Amino acid sequence: MVYPRNKFDAETAKAWVGEGGMKQYFKVIPKPKPPKPRGRPPKRKARSTNKPPTEFNSAAPVPAPVPALETAKGAAPAVARFVDIENEQKKKKSRTNWGTGEHRIKLDKAVNDWSKKEGDIFDKNGEMIDNWRVFANKVNIPADTFYKYIKPNNRR
Repeated sequence: MVYPRNKFDAETAKAWVGEGGMKQYFKVIPKPKPPKPRGRPPKRKARSTNKPPTEFNSAAPVPAPVPALETAKGAAPAVARFVDIENEQKKKKSRTNWGTGEHRIKLDKAVNDWSKKEGDIFDKNGEMIDNWRVFANKVNIPADTFYKYIKPNNRR
């Protein structure tokens, strides 16, 4: 049988290729999977912390304070304490500037005690503290900050 050149006839094509189709002559090759991305994985998006405030209904009844509890004679009554959360503010921690104010005085006293071997350099038993890190911990100064002021300066 000869395949017609100008017309496409499904019946004729099927008869020319055979009952199994092209699969009987060629092996089916599956499509390749896309390659995995190389390099550093993309950064994750930060979760948003800007949530809308919860609704506050001013018409809702405000809880009444708890009345004082009955106690034994002479004992102080227990009273419920309400805390205004909005007015409480957390104290923001900031960096300590050891070059000014009361911190400078504290640091100067510690450096003088260390260099002159007197004052706070002695522990509870009266023994001298030989380690500068232990001494800095005792006088509540960061060890690295204290070391900057007591180390020998070889560059000068």
